[in-house]
Amino acid sequence: MSALTTAVPASASPNPCTLVTTAEATTAMGVTSLPGKPHTSRRSSSCRFYSADHTKNVFVQTLDAGDMTGAAQIGGKPVPGIGDKALWVAGSMYVKKGGNYMQVGLYRNAASMQKMDPAIIPLAKTVAGRM
Repeated sequence: MSALTTAVPASASPNPCTLVTTAEATTAMGVTSLPGKPHTSRRSSSCRFYSADHTKNVFVQTLDAGDMTGAAQIGGKPVPGIGDKALWVAGSMYVKKGGNYMQVGLYRNAASMQKMDPAIIPLAKTVAGRM
């Protein structure tokens, strides 16, 4: 039997808008969040929570294994204790749990893209817990 016939298909990816609540986005951003705005493309689905003035946001997006590999190749920093594997890269946490992959982003200011904002860790743990 070939590896192709014995492979287990990945489970269906969860809806990104169900992985973070408006209250959790508010906590992560440090300001009141608007409800999540879903977006679906051929490749993925996502949900973005904006601050009222649209200067801050929380972003959750479905990924595939190749995206996680890419994050590792560009120097993603491993973060223990989140899902099965987590890497931080430029403002986002790439999380693997089971057969699912998610990108969890937090933008509070330009510095949050250069240095890991501590608020992204509990946010990513919440997402991983619901994946």
